[in-house]
Amino acid sequence: MIFSTDFLLSLIIVAIIVGISAELMEIQETRMNERFRETYTRAKGATATDVLINTPGDPVNWEKLPVGTCRYPGLAVP
Repeated sequence: MIFSTDFLLSLIIVAIIVGISAELMEIQETRMNERFRETYTRAKGATATDVLINTPGDPVNWEKLPVGTCRYPGLAVP
C-alpha cells in the first residue's frame, strides 16, 4: 500500500484543523468589517451633525433659496 491508514487519518485530522481555522478567521474578519462600518457611519453622522449645528450654512440665507442652490445647511446664528 502506498498510503498507510495512519497517514490517511492524520491527513484527515489536518484537513479538519485547517478548515476550522479558516472558518474562525472568516468569522473574525466579518466582525471586524462590521465594527469598521459602524465606526465609519457614526463618525460621518457626528461630522454632519457638527457642520449642521456649528455653521450658519452656505450661503447664509440658504433657507430662502430654491432647493438645490445651497451648498450645505446650517443652524448657527451668524
